[in-house]
Amino acid sequence: MRTIELNCFLGDVRARKAQLGFDESAEAVDARRNNGVRRTASKRRVLAQIAERAEAAGVEALPASY
Repeated sequence: MRTIELNCFLGDVRARKAQLGFDESAEAVDARRNNGVRRTASKRRVLAQIAERAEAAGVEALPASY
């Protein structure tokens, strides 16, 4: 195993994205997000339970499509 510095790794990732012409615009990032269309029923139930527990605790739940 080899150890690398996080900043070095992130720099390499940015360089590879630039070399590939990877689109980081807000529209492109949003298009790559999972919209939940192919989500299983069990995953939908889990996400609904998470939202209910967050509401009961008085905190904002993470955004999820279910």
